[in-house]
Amino acid sequence: MSVQKRADTGKWQARVFGPDGRRYSRSFRTKADAQRWEREQVIRAEKGESPVAHRGGDTLTAVAEKWLTSLTDDSHRPKTIDGYRRLWKGLVEPTWGGHKPRNIQADQVRSWFSTMTGHTGKVLSLSRRKQALQVLAMILDEAMREGLILRNPARTDALGRIKTPTVPTATGHRYLTALELRSLSACAGDHGDLVFFLGTTGLRFGEATALTVADVDVSKRTLTVSKSVSEVDGRRLITAPKSGKTRTLVLPQATLTRISHLIEGRDTTDLLFTTRTGSPILHGNFYNRVWRPAVTTAGLNPLRIHDLRHTAASLAVASGANVKAVQAMLGHASAAMTLDRYAGLFTDHLEAVADRMDVVLADGEWHESGTESKIAPIKRIAL
Repeated sequence: MSVQKRADTGKWQARVFGPDGRRYSRSFRTKADAQRWEREQVIRAEKGESPVAHRGGDTLTAVAEKWLTSLTDDSHRPKTIDGYRRLWKGLVEPTWGGHKPRNIQADQVRSWFSTMTGHTGKVLSLSRRKQALQVLAMILDEAMREGLILRNPARTDALGRIKTPTVPTATGHRYLTALELRSLSACAGDHGDLVFFLGTTGLRFGEATALTVADVDVSKRTLTVSKSVSEVDGRRLITAPKSGKTRTLVLPQATLTRISHLIEGRDTTDLLFTTRTGSPILHGNFYNRVWRPAVTTAGLNPLRIHDLRHTAASLAVASGANVKAVQAMLGHASAAMTLDRYAGLFTDHLEAVADRMDVVLADGEWHESGTESKIAPIKRIAL
């Protein structure tokens, strides 16, 4: 292993021997770049891997375009791909597009992350900066797969430890009471049914606006959620639900009664929720023309449409639903995910659970299959 300056070209040449016994050499403009490449190859050799080629011509923009092109509807939702592209164009490319992946250092990435600003010049929220950092990290993952770099500077620090800043689990969920939900739906005018529906079923906005009349079985009080709407550049794209799986919910009678007039006399292929003219409901139009005015009229603090999903979870738990039931209702991948988001709701009801256990355990009696039996006294064991 050696790094030497070539007299004929003035460039720095790094040379290493691979695990196959062959000698590999690369030339660099600076000594630091040559030494960095040499160190990377030593690490690869210790793992039994051959040295990677040095391709200095690829900028991060070139890598990003290849990565974005590789994303397909089968692996990512169209809305997700569009979000990645917007983050790349708006926040990541202006800073990193012209850099070669091998020249991007972890300390530079951390500095950029902590001071990242938007078009207003103000430092962006932690969640937005996290999203942009994640896009940069995924593009640099692609650079690693192409052999341009050995380590991802957006995922590790100088010591190789994971150093991706994380956004704490949300604890500030907004939960409306049943009375507040009814008030908000009343203030939403023609779209009050949709607001009440979202607040009692926990469906995502895209899932609700993709429903057709055929998805509701009035006799069984069930709702089938098998699709969702993604809006990309003003176009409505029908996709699978976020979980990728179809789920069936049993509707509260109050909810079914509320939407019954949207079902009667309509074709099974008709959208369940539409505008007054019968056209599909678009998220942006709904938010600006219906949601914000309704929230103001109802006298509520600023509220997101997604908070109706949290409200549904809260009402379900308050009604006695366990974590598995809430998971099924919301379409979460696992009960752990449900607990991660709503642990506080279940904690708040621990006192009620304890009270119910007191009833069961009253007078030392255990009720099982309709019969009573005395609990055997606990025998003390001498230690």
